[in-house]
Amino acid sequence: MKTAYTIILLCISNTFMMLAWYGHLKFKEMNSLRDISLWQLF
Repeated sequence: MKTAYTIILLCISNTFMMLAWYGHLKFKEMNSLRDISLWQLF
């Protein structure tokens, strides 16, 4: 069970980091998102 939990967490982490990286590259061109802080997103 511990092994399955570790693999699930690694997959979730990998997916999140992939989306964050590609989102960073995609939204780099958009100037409107530059003024939005992290606190305003949440």
